[in-house]
Amino acid sequence: MSKTFKEFYQGFGLTDFPFNTFTTEHEIEIAKKIFISQGEYDPIIDTFKAGRNIILLGERGSGKTAILEDFRRYLSEKKKD
Repeated sequence: MSKTFKEFYQGFGLTDFPFNTFTTEHEIEIAKKIFISQGEYDPIIDTFKAGRNIILLGERGSGKTAILEDFRRYLSEKKKD
């Protein structure tokens, strides 16, 4: 029995397909909820937390802005401590 794509993403608790309507630049609040750090992200965040320089390159939609927003959230939470 196969699922429709809508049934697939609703299985994750999403009512709408977020990547169809949301972008990191325009939907900062939802981006926090849907951003999932990948294993390849670990060296990037480790470099950032160590205060070293980083150059982010990638195609449109590859997650550059999402990573920058994750950095911003990290710094914001760090300020609270």
